[in-house]
Amino acid sequence: MSFTKLIKLSLLPAVLSTIHISSAAAMSVSAAPETTITVGQEFRFMPTVQDGITANLQFAYINKPNWTKGYRGSGLIEGKPTQPGVYANIQIVASDGLHYAWSKPFTITVMAAAATPSAPASKASLTGAPTTSAEVGKMYSFTPTLIATGDSKWTYSVSNKPAWATFNASTGTLSGTPTSATPATYEGIVIGVSNGTVSAQLPAFGIDVEQPVLGTASLAWTKPVENASQPSLGQLKGYTIVYGKNLNAMDKQLTIGSGATSAEIENLTAGTWYFKVAAISSSNVVGAFSATVGNTIL
Repeated sequence: MSFTKLIKLSLLPAVLSTIHISSAAAMSVSAAPETTITVGQEFRFMPTVQDGITANLQFAYINKPNWTKGYRGSGLIEGKPTQPGVYANIQIVASDGLHYAWSKPFTITVMAAAATPSAPASKASLTGAPTTSAEVGKMYSFTPTLIATGDSKWTYSVSNKPAWATFNASTGTLSGTPTSATPATYEGIVIGVSNGTVSAQLPAFGIDVEQPVLGTASLAWTKPVENASQPSLGQLKGYTIVYGKNLNAMDKQLTIGSGATSAEIENLTAGTWYFKVAAISSSNVVGAFSATVGNTIL
């Protein structure tokens, strides 16, 4: 076989037969709302979902109080009770299309309204369990819940705020997205609230910022037995694997020897990755690529 003719030929496509995507994280739902409110007091709580596919999240509820409204797109529960009662074993269920997760059951106790609701506040407390871990590149958010008597204007404050986070003095929300330069543990964060006379604060907490969990793709294919016009494939040099997150512009490439029929591609970040394989002749002619396959790393 002359190499001048080989330029016009294409090697039969390698067959990409198996692919396995692995990820160590498991989706979870954190729910720690205020547990005691009064009749007529606005209740509002949104759960935190870890390690789910954010764009696909849908929510459902178990034993949701009849005076509340739930939102499938966010998991938010809000409402205003009109009479005292105890609402037990409430759970929030999250699904990202591939996984389900349930929050721990919680109870909301509705107390009778104070006889003089317009009186100045005599006491206040902050509740809530902030998530103590965050991941580089993922949004972190925590909002405490204020339980107070009376009708006052409350202002929130924070100390030892991480540099990558912002703080809302009207709601007490601490939020932000850590960058690749910020993996560390941030200790002694304290969120407080005051109306000028009465104040309260949460216990100090820390946030451990970690690098994202990376996944691995396992690829396998069948070795071609002939090229387009020759019964023998003595000119097989190796294979090229092309992959990336953009189906129309896969920008990463890996070349391996002719003795291989599988490959492990590591350190893949969360998202959907696409892969295709082609054989290479000894004169560096690249054959037809296999069909493109893709899967998602969570």
